[in-house]
Amino acid sequence: NTLREKGLDTEASGYVLMTLVNVYEKDLTVLPTHRVVFGLDGAKVRAFPEMLAKRFRIVPVSRESVAEAMAGKNIGMASCEGVFVLEKLPGTEPDVEGSAYTRALELTLLHKCILEDMLGIDKKVLAAHTNVIYTRSAEEALGLVSSGKAQLAFLCNDIPVKAILDIASAGEKMPQKATYFYPKLLSGLVIRSLK
Repeated sequence: NTLREKGLDTEASGYVLMTLVNVYEKDLTVLPTHRVVFGLDGAKVRAFPEMLAKRFRIVPVSRESVAEAMAGKNIGMASCEGVFVLEKLPGTEPDVEGSAYTRALELTLLHKCILEDMLGIDKKVLAAHTNVIYTRSAEEALGLVSSGKAQLAFLCNDIPVKAILDIASAGEKMPQKATYFYPKLLSGLVIRSLK
């Protein structure tokens, strides 16, 4: 509509490029996008471990073993104190509306129980990009914390494709930065008209 109002619309402007992928392909994966936290008030960061311990078992691990220790079900965390795995305690469920699929998602637990409830980083703050950056590299996330450029990093696991299908079937949306499908289409595969 905006193009039409400006007189810039063409026949081609009514179309969008898309690709369809078989979600049941065995090699289709949803890779994790890790959350790196910065710019929080020092008092909030100092109070965080005590709040965290009420809902998670905090297990120290080495930087090299964190991915294995996460075992596809636990959240990894780095702070100035070291690297840890967070094992949720019984009764630690995110208090969110939505389907059982959304409530069971690791990212829902991270966003609601940790970022929002404990650190005050809600959807509005996430949208403003004032306290969280995203990276697909666990090494980069860990490096930002160890260098002092960030206060905390939360490492995530791959997301099962079935979880995304279940959440979509329930009419719900995934959390921000949660659908990094791999493999990707090659960039620049279509760059001009083939007429």
